[in-house]
Amino acid sequence: MIVVAQRLVDEELEITAGRTRMWARLEESEGGHPIVLLACGRGGVYRDALDLLAVELVRGGLTVLTVDLISTAEAERAADVGDAALHRRIDAVLRWVSRHQPGYGPVGLLGTGSSAAWVLWAAGARAESVRAVVTVGGRPDRGHPTPAAITAPVLMLIESPEHEALDRARELQGRLHCVNELRVLPARPDSPWSTRARELSRLWLKRHMADPAPDETAAPRIV
Repeated sequence: MIVVAQRLVDEELEITAGRTRMWARLEESEGGHPIVLLACGRGGVYRDALDLLAVELVRGGLTVLTVDLISTAEAERAADVGDAALHRRIDAVLRWVSRHQPGYGPVGLLGTGSSAAWVLWAAGARAESVRAVVTVGGRPDRGHPTPAAITAPVLMLIESPEHEALDRARELQGRLHCVNELRVLPARPDSPWSTRARELSRLWLKRHMADPAPDETAAPRIV
C-alpha cells in the first residue's frame, strides 16, 4: 500500500535581505524533513513548474520552501540586480531556514533560469548548509561559483540548443570535485521545464536528501 504524506503546513511568508522583501511559500508534509529550497528568479516566471515540483516533493515527504529572489517589480530590470545583491538574498534565505527551521539540517537547492547561478554559488559559499543541488537551464557559471568548494551532489539540466550555456556547463563540470551529472534535454520553445526535467529534479533531490552523498569522486558524465 502506498501512503501519500498529507500536507500539514502551507503558508506564505516574507523573508527579508536588507530592505528587500522576498515572497516565499513554506509547504510541509508529515515527517517533512529535510527541506528543499526552490529559488525562483525573474519575477516568478517559472512559478507554475516549480509549484508542480513542490507538490511532488511534498508528497514524497519533503518540506519545500519556494522563494522569489527577484520581485515582480524588479522583473523588467532583473539585469540591474547585481550578483552581490543576489548572493545576499539567497544567503539570507539560508540563514532564515537555520533560524526558523533549526531541525531541518542541510537543505537541498534548486534554481532555474537566472537563479541557477545563484544556488550553485550558495553551494560553494555555504557548503556546510547544502546537501544537494539542481540547476535547470540558465547559465550556472554566471554566479561565479567556487567549484572546488562544492561538496553537495550537483545535477545540471541544459536545453540542447543552448550551445554557449552547454559549453560553459561542461567547463564548470570539469572543475567540480563533487558527485555530479550534466543532462541535455530536448528544447522547448516556451520553457526549459518539461515532465522529464521535473522527474530528474525530483529523483535527484529525493535520492540525495534522503541519505548523505555517496562516497565517490564524480558520477559518469551524461550529455
